Amino acid sequence: MTPFVSFEQGASIGAHSHAMWTNGDVRPSNSMINGTTDDLWKLDGGNRQVTGRQGTAGLFTTFPAPYMSTWGSLLDQIIGTAILAGLICLITDKRHRIPVGFVPPLAGAIMSMVAMTFGANGGFAINPARDLGPRLFTLCAGYGWEVFRFVYAAC
Repeated sequence: MTPFVSFEQGASIGAHSHAMWTNGDVRPSNSMINGTTDDLWKLDGGNRQVTGRQGTAGLFTTFPAPYMSTWGSLLDQIIGTAILAGLICLITDKRHRIPVGFVPPLAGAIMSMVAMTFGANGGFAINPARDLGPRLFTLCAGYGWEVFRFVYAAC
């Protein structure tokens, strides 16, 4: 879950817990680059690019679709996070008497629904907090600071 949803669920927020979330966000990117290093070298010869014909940073982190405006992207993240948080609150509320064993599949279905609804707009970070770890990873993997200042012409 994202830091926002964990906070909303009553988890403690601190430097240690945020580092744990960021580490959890970095691990999949690290595993992926270890498995695709040879393919990336064949494609770009070690010159890592965020955009362009050989841009591969999108494999590790999310970027808004070319048609998304800044406000559209902001609303996308707010609405996606609100739907996720609201439905997680709904299924974990004891008053609804949802069996404990049924909560994880429901949470997965909710995540899938949000992904299919909002994923095309800006990837599937759901909110910017989930996107920090992979961006830090791409910075360290050789893509440079462009992963933080990438802006589409539509914005």
